[in-house]
Amino acid sequence: MLQLWNRLRILLRQSTALTLFLTSFVSYAYFYQGTGQNEAARLDSIRAFLDTGSLIIDRFVFNSADVIMKDGHYYSGKAPGTFFLGILPFAITEKALVLRQESF
Repeated sequence: MLQLWNRLRILLRQSTALTLFLTSFVSYAYFYQGTGQNEAARLDSIRAFLDTGSLIIDRFVFNSADVIMKDGHYYSGKAPGTFFLGILPFAITEKALVLRQESF
């Protein structure tokens, strides 16, 4: 058993990339949080704006409890900073995926 441990130590010393990969993999696998109310509310406002040109998220209201109702419509209850930061990357990614899907 000691020889196996020594071989493993030598392998890990020689392979920094493997060590970094395993450390990252275990860390991300252990601390995975998934999506929550906060992320869903922000993403819903981006999706609604790109699909309809409006901030009304009536179609996506079931995704998050962090919504505001005004005049019969639902809106995201989040500050607009991440909306402005996320709208361009989301639009570019969505367009690229649509183009890729059409090419197949």
